[in-house]
Amino acid sequence: MTEMVYGSSPIRVTEPILSRWWRTIDKWSLTAVLVLFGVGLGLIYLPAGLIGSGAVIMAVALFGPRGKV
Repeated sequence: MTEMVYGSSPIRVTEPILSRWWRTIDKWSLTAVLVLFGVGLGLIYLPAGLIGSGAVIMAVALFGPRGKV
């Protein structure tokens, strides 16, 4: 997408492949993919009890307590 908008950067013959890749990659998309990957790994390795209690805590935080006080 970046190259379509701004055009491709000039390629130097002596430039290493990794630095050329880093210069041309869309860093926002790479960051978003890595964040989603990290969230997925976090959900995989969390114990099931923590996910359930986290859902209850999130519901109370969003909607407030529903019982009589």
